[in-house]
Amino acid sequence: MEILKLLLHIGLILATITDYIIADKTKFIYRLPVNAIPVDYNISLIIPHLKEGNTFHGETSVTVNIVYASFYISLHSQELEINKTATTLINDSIIYKPTAHTYDDETNILTLHFENELYRGNYTLNMKFAGNFSQSGVLDNGFIKIPYTDKKGNRTLAATFFSPNNARRMFPCWDEPAIKAYFMISVMHRQEYRVLSNWPIREKYNVENGMMWTHFDRTFTMSAYLVGIVIVSNFVRIGNVERFAETYFSKDPKALSRIIKLLENRKNNLKESADIFTKRFGRNQT
Repeated sequence: MEILKLLLHIGLILATITDYIIADKTKFIYRLPVNAIPVDYNISLIIPHLKEGNTFHGETSVTVNIVYASFYISLHSQELEINKTATTLINDSIIYKPTAHTYDDETNILTLHFENELYRGNYTLNMKFAGNFSQSGVLDNGFIKIPYTDKKGNRTLAATFFSPNNARRMFPCWDEPAIKAYFMISVMHRQEYRVLSNWPIREKYNVENGMMWTHFDRTFTMSAYLVGIVIVSNFVRIGNVERFAETYFSKDPKALSRIIKLLENRKNNLKESADIFTKRFGRNQT
């Protein structure tokens, strides 16, 4: 039953409609300074060994708007190892290097300090980092690595669950629900896996050492916690007439049959959510 619940959760997280209700779990959110806000994220993740390893690596290139002149930029990061030497801030042809990275364990706020004052305008913030998958259970938040068993033996999948403010555990970001930006997501992974995300696949291609890149289209503006990534191996697509959701499930026939019944029970709820989503945000945003 637990695996069915898990698979249903994965199907729902990849629906093109997304539930915008924040979880009931109460947690105080420390607010970021408002001197800098993200406009556009370009996120690249590298996952060389999902089953055997526990680490992922990543890079972000974020267009940041400096709202008023200051000497620092603050954003969220939790349980990530930041490559401090690789952090750069670029404005036109000028490259700024932080003089210090300071981190507050209680607030999860990482502050980048600069020697020169940052004037109003758009900058590109580049960062490299590494993190670990969460493995303690499907009810935890973060980038979760989940082992399961089918007829062919032991397998592993990974799925994100960030609500309301745990995107910071996968990439450095402005992790407040009210702060919205565009996202471009790319994942390098083993060729035997399939990667799914919030938006359609733009392109994918093989590279050396049995790896491949999967690149996704640019999303509409949304909160960081709504970024969704799922990495699976033996899953198949379940179509639907209305085409309001793209859903993938295990190839196991018995599990698949039971999952389809569960989806039918949730169909009306999904359609209601899709209607709300369309009214609030429209279907075609640029």
